[in-house]
Amino acid sequence: MGAHRLHAIVLAGGGGRRLGGASKADLDIAGRRLLERVLTGLDGVVDGLRVVVAPPSVRVPRGVLRTLEDPPHGGPLAGIGAGMDALGAVAGSASAADERVLVVSVDTPGVARLARLLVAAMDRAEARREEPAPGWDGTPPRGPAFHAGSGPGPQSAPAQGRRADGALILGGEPRPFRQYLQAVYRCDALRSALEGAGALRGRAVGRTLGGMRLVEVPVRAGLCRDLDTPGDLEFWRGRFAASADADAAPDG
Repeated sequence: MGAHRLHAIVLAGGGGRRLGGASKADLDIAGRRLLERVLTGLDGVVDGLRVVVAPPSVRVPRGVLRTLEDPPHGGPLAGIGAGMDALGAVAGSASAADERVLVVSVDTPGVARLARLLVAAMDRAEARREEPAPGWDGTPPRGPAFHAGSGPGPQSAPAQGRRADGALILGGEPRPFRQYLQAVYRCDALRSALEGAGALRGRAVGRTLGGMRLVEVPVRAGLCRDLDTPGDLEFWRGRFAASADADAAPDG
C-alpha cells in the first residue's frame, strides 16, 4: 500500500482475567474468532509479513508467521521484540528506513479502520515533514500532531524536518491516552528503541516507546475500544452483528 511496505505484529498471547481467563484470541465475535477478525481487518492495508505472537494453544492461520517471547509471559514489549526478531529472520529489510510495522493487540476489533488512519497519518507526515505541536493541553488535537516524549506534559519540539518514528492512536476513556499497541512504526526506529531499552521482559511499553517521535491520531473511544470485560465483549459482538457485512469491521 504505497511506497512503504507495511508488516504487522499481532500480540495474541493474553488472557482475559475479567473474562474468566479465556484466551482473547479465541473469543467468538459474531461467529468468528477474534484473531481471525483482526487478521482479516489487515487485508488491503498490510502488504508485508504478518506475525502473531502467541502460545502454541492459539491456532494461527496458514501463511501467518508465529512466534513467542522466550521465556513466555514477558509482557507486550517482549512480545513486540519477538515479533520484530521474527520479521528480521524472514525479511532482512524489516529494519530498513522505508519499512513500517503495524503493532496491534489482538483485542482491537476496530483495527481495520485504525490501520488505515495510521497509515494515512504517516503518509502525510512523510509528505509534509510537519512541525511538531508545541505542547499538550489535555485535549486531543483536531488532526494528527507530532509529540515527542513519554508523558502529557510540555513537549520540546525536535529539529524541524526530522522524520516521524511512527503514528499511534490517541483515544480512550475517560481521557484520551496514547495507544502504543495501536500504532504504526518505522521498522528501523522501533528496532533502535527496543535495542536501546536493554532487557524487554516486564518493561512498560510507554517507558520504552514514549520517547519516540510519534504522530498522534485522535479517534472516538468506541473505535479504539479494546476487549477486557464482558461489557466490551457484548459491545463488539453487537457492533459486528449490526454491520451490513458480518465479515467486515464496523467503522466505529
